[in-house]
Amino acid sequence: MFLLGICEVWQGPCVFPDYTNSKARSWWANLVKEFVSNGVDGIWNDMNEPAVFKVVTKTMPENNIHRGDDDLGGVQNHSYYHNVYGMLMARSTYERMELADKNKRPFVLTRAGFIGSQRYAATWTGDNLSNWEHLHMSISMVLQLTVNCIHGLSGQPLSGPDIGGFAGNATPRLFGHWMGVGAMFPFCHGHSEAGTDDHEPWSFGEEIDAVVYLMDAYDKERFVESKKELDALLSDESLANVPFLVLGNKLDIPYAASEDELRYNVGLTNFTTGKGKVNLA
Repeated sequence: MFLLGICEVWQGPCVFPDYTNSKARSWWANLVKEFVSNGVDGIWNDMNEPAVFKVVTKTMPENNIHRGDDDLGGVQNHSYYHNVYGMLMARSTYERMELADKNKRPFVLTRAGFIGSQRYAATWTGDNLSNWEHLHMSISMVLQLTVNCIHGLSGQPLSGPDIGGFAGNATPRLFGHWMGVGAMFPFCHGHSEAGTDDHEPWSFGEEIDAVVYLMDAYDKERFVESKKELDALLSDESLANVPFLVLGNKLDIPYAASEDELRYNVGLTNFTTGKGKVNLA
């Protein structure tokens, strides 16, 4: 087996496969196949920079030897392959999930990546803090990740932060604002470390209870389906005292529905407000 060594990570001693080698990738692929056969729909590749604890560099030694395939560069030390390690892990995971069940689109989440990673995995912005500064930072970080490479940025479209923060305890107000912004991120998820307060949206009480319903103004064929979904939510007695916010997405795209068309199609012409209007009937 082609392994790069045993190192300390948060789980304890961990073995790092050499994903530059096809035999190691095949071994990993068989593990992935077993997960998929047991009903796993997505796989999270974490700490795959690779990250290593209890060392100054926070990664494996640069002189570790990779027995890479010839088409990748052959036998080289870790400094040669460091930047592509996470991407090769994500690619191996994705390709095996795809083969294991051709009727499902694989979902892989990776922390580390390289050029081309967007073909195999979503990514998130790493371990952040539950504070307003990191909420603000998450917006620019996601924009820099998602904007197409043509514009000089990363071209990783499916990305987002840990909503509410990973480390620390979000206040209801902070979490509510972060969730409002996070609903617009391409990848929207919450994630917090062990020992922190619960960060599920319903954990913060009435202070942030609300329903946000997002409609695609460009996809007019789904308006009938959207109305049925919204009617079901509005008639749910358990949500009788919960405020609703209905948002129209992609309104600025040519041929998309206008605000008035959206209101008409969901039957809420008397209960919604457009830009600059604050008086709700």
